[in-house]
Amino acid sequence: MTVTRSPLFVLTGGLAALALLTGCADADTTAAADSTPTAAASSSSQPASASASESSDDADKSKVDTSKEADESKKAAASESAASESAAEESRRAEKEAEEKAAAESSAAAEASRQAEESAAAKAAEEEAAKKKAEEEAAAQKAAEEEAVKKKAEEEAAAKAAAEEQAKKEAEEQAAAEAEAAAEKAAAEKAEQEQAAAEKAAAPAAQAPAQSVSGTQAARKAKEYIDLIAFSRSGLIEQLAFEGFSTSEATAAVDSLGVDWNAQAVRKAQDYLSLTAFSRSGLIEQLAFEGFTTAQATHGVDSLTVDYNAQAAKKAQEYLELTAFSRSGLIDQLMFEGYTAEQATAGVNAVGL
Repeated sequence: MTVTRSPLFVLTGGLAALALLTGCADADTTAAADSTPTAAASSSSQPASASASESSDDADKSKVDTSKEADESKKAAASESAASESAAEESRRAEKEAEEKAAAESSAAAEASRQAEESAAAKAAEEEAAKKKAEEEAAAQKAAEEEAVKKKAEEEAAAKAAAEEQAKKEAEEQAAAEAEAAAEKAAAEKAEQEQAAAEKAAAPAAQAPAQSVSGTQAARKAKEYIDLIAFSRSGLIEQLAFEGFSTSEATAAVDSLGVDWNAQAVRKAQDYLSLTAFSRSGLIEQLAFEGFTTAQATHGVDSLTVDYNAQAAKKAQEYLELTAFSRSGLIDQLMFEGYTAEQATAGVNAVGL
């Protein structure tokens, strides 16, 4: 490792070297001083006694002074050397502390960088996990909503089918009951006719053509049905055909009655409203299904004074008795039945949903 010397260390080293050189110079001066009196004494060939004595004293004094100065110089040099050595040691210690501090700071910076990287990685992993969780929750919620919508549609379709089946069943039951009543009445009339015929057995009776008798019976049966319940023209012809009359006989019989089919449409509309709830368009469609023309069906429905808000409430109650509905689902179902949005909303409000 390369160690950079500070300016203080160089200066201190220079001062120490200078002190050592000064000490050496002082020592040389002292030695020279010590040898000078001897040389002077030996070079003096014939001095006087007094002069020799004075010279000797001066030389001794000079020697003492020189020695003292040398000692002081040595002490100063030693002091300067110790100070220089102390400064050098202080400089080395400062350099070592600086190196240790730099190493510690470098280690701390590396640790901080490592921790920052770990923290960033942990944060990224946490964000990725949160994103994945949010996506899974969104997918689960979407699937649940789609399943709920599908289930609702299936329930509403089932409810509608059940309601239609119920209405059809009720209509068939009413028609069957009316047909049974008509049959009973016809049977009673037939019995009366047979009794009357038996009473007149002795009297000759004019024989009419078979076709004429059959046609008369068809007309009579048609009149019986019309007296019991309302029929459309095509519906009454079909009923007579079901009873065994030919299509031509049934058609001739129905047309011979001079029936007001608009009035029959009014009666039929009233019959349906007494059985179950209808919207205006739904009732017109039902009459058309029974064989009335669109004009006859419309006349029959519009001839009645109907509170369609009340009809919507009645229909809403019928649906709720069959299955469960949400408020919006029941409104949609009523609108599907032909009620307006206002009528459907009023109907749902009326049942407290």
